[in-house]
Amino acid sequence: MPYRRIAALTAGDITLTDTVATINTTIGLVTLYPDEDPVVCGPCALVRWLRALHLALTSPATRTLAGAIDRAPAGEGASPHLCRSRRPIAQGIGDVPLLPPIDPRGHLSITPRPLSPHSVSHLARGNTTGPGAVHRVEPQTPDEPPPPPPATPVTPTSTPYTARDWEQAVARRRADQNRLRGVDRTLDETYRRAADLNRRILALLADQ
Repeated sequence: MPYRRIAALTAGDITLTDTVATINTTIGLVTLYPDEDPVVCGPCALVRWLRALHLALTSPATRTLAGAIDRAPAGEGASPHLCRSRRPIAQGIGDVPLLPPIDPRGHLSITPRPLSPHSVSHLARGNTTGPGAVHRVEPQTPDEPPPPPPATPVTPTSTPYTARDWEQAVARRRADQNRLRGVDRTLDETYRRAADLNRRILALLADQ
């Protein structure tokens, strides 16, 4: 299949019927039949990829996808055939490009777009002639903020209350009392004048 045709595929172009995978391309149908060895089984490989693509699209956190990849058991001869699973293989992602690009941090774009034919060709040659792409586990930064540094203990600097301090406080209180000594007489005189003024006002109102 030409690389430009592979780059144009969407997840919905892949169907799985009775362990047989069918790829609907613009030039016709391509059929992949199962192999007894699940490691090299073409339909199983497509199912694995579509499940990873679905998780990447429904779980934006790359840490979730990386954790799922790390927890997935390595494929071996005794592994179950995923092509025999009854789970839908492209539910909700049928119009998404089958091979969307990612940035250096593993993020998909908000609107996934297909890889270019040149990129598909480069990846295909890399997987054919070498180890291909390898999943790298980057060191994770903790979610919790670092604890604050311990507070510096404050040494109390209070001074003792001496007899001289007591004498000065008593002297200030007596001076305040002396200043207020005539307040009672002033208030009594004010109340008396207010009562007299009120009486005169009532007499004037009664005469009218």
